[in-house]
Amino acid sequence: DRLLTSNISFNTYYARLQNKSEEYNDFFDAVTIGETYLFREEKHFKIIDEVVLPELVSQKQTIALWSAACANGCEAYSLAVLCAHINENRKFTFSVLSSDINRAGLTVCERGELPLSALRDDGSSFQRLIEQNATIIKNKKVIDFKKEIKEYITVQNINLYQDEFEKVITQKDIIFLRNLFIYMSDKARVVILEKIIQTLSNGGFLFLSSSEVPFVAHAALQLREYNGTYFFKKKI
Repeated sequence: DRLLTSNISFNTYYARLQNKSEEYNDFFDAVTIGETYLFREEKHFKIIDEVVLPELVSQKQTIALWSAACANGCEAYSLAVLCAHINENRKFTFSVLSSDINRAGLTVCERGELPLSALRDDGSSFQRLIEQNATIIKNKKVIDFKKEIKEYITVQNINLYQDEFEKVITQKDIIFLRNLFIYMSDKARVVILEKIIQTLSNGGFLFLSSSEVPFVAHAALQLREYNGTYFFKKKI
């Protein structure tokens, strides 16, 4: 598709990618998979609600979250509205970093208008929080989040494999890195996981999709289980 759009030969196109021209970013926008929806794998958000945030808030007043492969931001907004709901009594402050390699998805995330198709059966137990924190505009088929929810979220274009995290990312207490490793080689997984662990605060929590948990084993991570669902905690 990109070759047809650019109307150039393969060799010329490949040279542009090697030189990391503007086409380099357009290429990644075209090949990355943007399928996602609000409160996907809702059991993870129940763990955030019932286990992770109570444990963290007992130790600190500022919580930093990171949706590390956010696509169009559904995961980041799910985290933001959940934290805002849990924090109605203002016991802590929080922020959500939403990052992806795909710039088109990040533009949607920054705008805070997600497609109406982001509401699915999976995640339905939390949909009341969406209705409380957003306006559903049926004629435009979008979910427009309130300004105060959008302000919790910072958007950043990050290549998890190539970028050096310490230059752009502060320590995070909760990291979601879901539905990424299934597309990657063992080498890429090792490289990214090592950087993720360095960014995760001591005692912080890492969530992978259920199908990806078996890919991960690291001396710094403790595997935890809650109601049949597995996640990781960084050892102190």
